[in-house]
Amino acid sequence: MRAYTLEDIVQPYQRYPKIIQQAILRAHTHPTFLILTKSMRKVLCALLTRASQKNGSHPIKARIDRVAEEAGVSEKTVQRAVAAFRQLGWMKQLDSKRSEYGLFTTRQYCFTNELCELVELPHEESKPTEMHKQETEMSAGPIYIDLSYKKDLREISIKNRETNPIQLPQELKAIVDMGVKDTGVCKLRGLAHHAGYRLEDIFKLAQTRLKTIGASGQRVYRYLLSMIQKQSDYAARAAQLDRQVSQEQTQASHRTDVDEYRGKRFTKAGKRVDIFADGDGAIAILADGSFVTLAKSDMPRLYAEIRAGKWVEQAR
Repeated sequence: MRAYTLEDIVQPYQRYPKIIQQAILRAHTHPTFLILTKSMRKVLCALLTRASQKNGSHPIKARIDRVAEEAGVSEKTVQRAVAAFRQLGWMKQLDSKRSEYGLFTTRQYCFTNELCELVELPHEESKPTEMHKQETEMSAGPIYIDLSYKKDLREISIKNRETNPIQLPQELKAIVDMGVKDTGVCKLRGLAHHAGYRLEDIFKLAQTRLKTIGASGQRVYRYLLSMIQKQSDYAARAAQLDRQVSQEQTQASHRTDVDEYRGKRFTKAGKRVDIFADGDGAIAILADGSFVTLAKSDMPRLYAEIRAGKWVEQAR
């Protein structure tokens, strides 16, 4: 078996600044880190790639699933490793904050000054050295891009929204009326599409419940997001709800007609119709004096003709 060299250790991290590469190298060679298992050391290296080259104690974001993927270990291993680092006094967990969509942001941590000293990362209490200053401005290796340009991209995005406002479907504008930003609705729509759903169908099913509980803003966003993350045939359920609403509207319209026309008499071209007192049927007397009984199923058509003015009401 070939022994690993220093180049083998640093090779996967060539795209990071030299100071980060050196910190990772220290994590593999410093005697203090011999207490760690191989998997824990991988987790530590994955976390070190998130460190600031100017201030090692600056907060870092660490999602368990992403760290596990980068380190090639299980999520349980990452959780155990982070707990161990905190117990050893190398890391601190910071309070989570909510994003503009109402969700908690990715969990944040910061390295302690003790760990920064071990891996030779600069921190607020350390004295800047010429080496650190030089490598911060430009590494001898690959160029490190400062992600602070995200602020500029955000300003550009805001300006673009002013000249090209977001156009949402009519069915989704009600979500904005409930206090969710249009950008949040767009994000929900994208997540729903990625999961194979339509946000319109999901909101149609959730709208009544959201109004009942008086949800607004962040709560609406979280509720819809939880539905997106579930397995369900939302399209079929939404279609079933549409049919149910249509039937209820038809029944409500029929009840209104019953209340309005019950017990009345109408005539048309020598024909006469007497509607029963309960409104569920009628006797139609034809021009030749014969008559037929109209059943309940025939009444919607008769009511439609009366509303259209084809029948004239007569006093009884």
